[in-house]
Amino acid sequence: MTGKTHKIMKKEKKTAKAFSYSDEVEQKIEQCNRLCEPSLQDCELPDYPVVLEFAKDGNGYIARHSTLNITGEGTTIEAAVAALKENTRNHAEQKLLRAIDERKKETSAKKEATQTTLALQYKGKTITNEWACRHIVRINGSTRENPIKIVSLFSGAGGLDLGFEKAGFQTIWANEYDRNIWATYEQNFPDVKLDKRSITDVKPEEIPDCEGIIGGPPCQSWSEAGAGRGINDKRGRLFYDYIRILQVKHPKFFLAENVAGILHPKHEAAFKDILNAFANAGYNLSWKLLDANDYNVPETRLRVIIIGIRKDLNKTFTFPNSNKYRPNLKDAIYDLRLAKPARPKNKTNGAELGIPNHEYMTGGFSTIYMSRNRVRAWDEPSFTIQAGGRHAPIHPKAPKMLFIEQNKRIFVPGRESEYRRLSVRECARVQTFPDDFIFKYEYLADGYKMIGNAVPVNFAYELAKQVKKELEKCPIKQLFAAQ
Repeated sequence: MTGKTHKIMKKEKKTAKAFSYSDEVEQKIEQCNRLCEPSLQDCELPDYPVVLEFAKDGNGYIARHSTLNITGEGTTIEAAVAALKENTRNHAEQKLLRAIDERKKETSAKKEATQTTLALQYKGKTITNEWACRHIVRINGSTRENPIKIVSLFSGAGGLDLGFEKAGFQTIWANEYDRNIWATYEQNFPDVKLDKRSITDVKPEEIPDCEGIIGGPPCQSWSEAGAGRGINDKRGRLFYDYIRILQVKHPKFFLAENVAGILHPKHEAAFKDILNAFANAGYNLSWKLLDANDYNVPETRLRVIIIGIRKDLNKTFTFPNSNKYRPNLKDAIYDLRLAKPARPKNKTNGAELGIPNHEYMTGGFSTIYMSRNRVRAWDEPSFTIQAGGRHAPIHPKAPKMLFIEQNKRIFVPGRESEYRRLSVRECARVQTFPDDFIFKYEYLADGYKMIGNAVPVNFAYELAKQVKKELEKCPIKQLFAAQ
């Protein structure tokens, strides 16, 4: 057992009648220790601080999780471990259900708090402009506030939308062309109008007025892992559809997200053209390459963020400082155990899952996949969650892959069974989606794709808070002039 001690703890003699610790018993202890290791590995408990004890009467065993104080009893070690496994699973499911119930209550409370439209008397005038009201309310120390209305383009599963929602924004209209995502978005954002057309077919006048536009145009054209055709790919040119809509709607701010590959020297001219087009639409620009791990996301994920504030507001966005603590895999998924393998052809287990989406893709690993170590330890952030399920990182219970030669790694011999991909739910946890955010799919590949293409929720939240703070600094007269 790597870094863990699994042993039989001797009970006091008074607790075990007619049961003495002779040489024969010591031999039995050694035998039990040898049996314990594979049994625990088989049920995905090798990383738990598990201790084995004799039952008080000397007949049977107790497997105890020494941190959670969960136990399992049985007449054999295997039976005790199996009971601990089941009790641990029940503990995780109960924790999940409590978290879902708590978030539902929070969501309900937020909706009730934002139903009233602000209308204030200020210096003898009735003020109905939302931003002006918010500014006045903030000065007077009140917490009454209406959500800031935004439009979401290239919405995907809604990670960016959810992060902005948590910060006090409200998505009133969204656009997503991938039919495999529609059910998931509508499940989790039932009050948002979802337009399902290609963005190229959407006219600006069909989009409601808003205070901000957010979205991440497709990244495959700019990705270092892809062909990298950039602006020569029709998906790469979708940036200009974003700008086309921005020019007409002219909201107070916008946010665009894309992969680090857009900064590759071969895309330098195209990236400058995109920045110039944003600026010419009437915005003061700020852009930066950020790592989501610096913003409360347990994952190494480099992304380029472009944020513009309309020029008449006389503001330029300042990016938030990185957090001191950088979360890791243990923070994200340590309490998730007993993931189920996908059904044949990597179809979902559906309602058979105790924890929604907690299932992993099966099948072989490509030579490209095996060319690098794909395992991060519990105390490290995850590798970047990608859109392809076959490229999902390996669960941290497995040892790191062995180097053989350049571009060739192997799984540690004798421990091959420990190497499995992160489950769909584990990837969602890494991307900081809450557990009650349910992904709808028939094939697991679609679940992994939705999550891998999403902006991490906590990352979006940190950016949204800063956007909100910057806009609240705008003088009232400028907010009125913007109407």
